Amino acid sequence: MDDQISLIKRAGLSEAQAKAYLALMQNGKLSPTKLSEKIGENRTNCYAILEKLEKYGLAEKTKDKKTSYRPTHPSNLETLAEKRRRALSQNEKIIKDNISSILDVYYAHNEAPGSRIYQGLDGIREIYDDILRTGETQYFIRSTEDIASGNLLRDFREKRIQKGIKTIALTPDTKTGRENQKNGMDKKLKFDRTWMPKDAFPSSTEINIYGNKVAFINYGETQTSIIITSPAIASAMKLVFSMLQNYWQANYPQD
Repeated sequence: MDDQISLIKRAGLSEAQAKAYLALMQNGKLSPTKLSEKIGENRTNCYAILEKLEKYGLAEKTKDKKTSYRPTHPSNLETLAEKRRRALSQNEKIIKDNISSILDVYYAHNEAPGSRIYQGLDGIREIYDDILRTGETQYFIRSTEDIASGNLLRDFREKRIQKGIKTIALTPDTKTGRENQKNGMDKKLKFDRTWMPKDAFPSSTEINIYGNKVAFINYGETQTSIIITSPAIASAMKLVFSMLQNYWQANYPQD
């Protein structure tokens, strides 16, 4: 009997629910009072257990004057197990897609900084999504205007506009960038740009600072992305950004 209860539990049932279902199969039908006697649970708990089994499709009420339940076919255990598997898989995906908001709460109330590492375009997308979720001003330093594959950067910019997120940037002096400044694209993008020479930041890695986070995106062959959550580190990086911004505004033509 213990083996049967263990097997029934694998469908996602508790110990008491498994015992109740086995008791129903052994007795054909049982009232909550009779079930209480069979499995050693109090009558109130047995009412709740039988209602759960009915919800899971493992029991059904009889039409007797006295409330009682009978078991459904054991193949419903397979159906229940499959539903649970799909639900767990879906929940895993939901948690994975939204873990950032939970981590933000954790890091906001704990001193230790946290970091997450991503690979490929999905990692770049995750950082873009995190910037959008945070919703605070984005500071960044990059080495080139042409950075992301496909429509990834364009889609991010459009969503950033919709959310009204301001961007303060240090960017290389390029023809495309100058055109965007002159034709009003920067204004549309809420993009406050400071120019620096093309060779001032010769790196394939972009630095982003937003809220209490710093993110590094490598657009090279590895396409490795890292998010560091730490108010102290984010504050320090904003100071570095401000120093560089002041330097290039004073030492490089901005008009």
